[in-house]
Amino acid sequence: MQSFSHIHIMYAPGWAMLPSVLHGLSAMLAQRLIQIFPALENKWHDHFMDPYRTRQDMMHDGCVAQSACNIWMGHSWGFHQLWQKPEDYRRQVTAAVSINGFMYLPQETAEPASLSQSNVMSMLRAMQIDPEKTLQRFYKAAGLSKTERTRHLAYFLQPALIDLLQQELMTMATSCVHDPDQTTNPVLPFPIPVLALAATGDKIVTRQITEQSFAATPKNPLHQGLHQSLYQSRNNARACTQLYYADTTSHCLPLTHPEWCAMQMVRWLSACL
Repeated sequence: MQSFSHIHIMYAPGWAMLPSVLHGLSAMLAQRLIQIFPALENKWHDHFMDPYRTRQDMMHDGCVAQSACNIWMGHSWGFHQLWQKPEDYRRQVTAAVSINGFMYLPQETAEPASLSQSNVMSMLRAMQIDPEKTLQRFYKAAGLSKTERTRHLAYFLQPALIDLLQQELMTMATSCVHDPDQTTNPVLPFPIPVLALAATGDKIVTRQITEQSFAATPKNPLHQGLHQSLYQSRNNARACTQLYYADTTSHCLPLTHPEWCAMQMVRWLSACL
């Protein structure tokens, strides 16, 4: 690793997800990295975003640090939240990790649980009518256990939080939609190393959405330009977007597959930072 003063990881949970979903992964990642880099033991700091305090807090909290290795780790919608931050904040981020995350959503999809502009708007309307039923359906599709679904519902069915969830759905539907025929929009607003971890059978962020957001293929000139800019900006051929899949249907890999996520992240961080 480069000679950063310390390692600062910002964990951002997905839509209608508690920050505790990321706690197990955080502990496992710290343990594995410190085993490889013992000098990090006293230089490690985790910051768990809680987007349901207030939106203003999340937009401007001072969790990036000068001369630190600032890593943004976002689950699902939480990954896209980095792009809602002010530019001077984003410029201090050293690298980003997406877990079940996305940059773009299609306008339409044939999958009923999958995120798309039309499905997100349908979720918004359903939340306005019956938030409990809507959240139950979402958590079941995400693969949360019955215990986790009960715990999440007990928290998010507060009236103020229901309003915030509806606001986020509206933001999601208007800020993430990508026309696949357009190739002029950059995939990432600035060149940093990105690790994307996804599930092959994720019903919410499908493989199509994942690869539209992160895969580098000859059919997607956006990503070819991204890779080139990463190499030029970092002068390091290893600093690039990498995409790995777990063979599972889970939309909540930090909770269901923390060890697999930690292993991929350790390998990637060791190579690109």
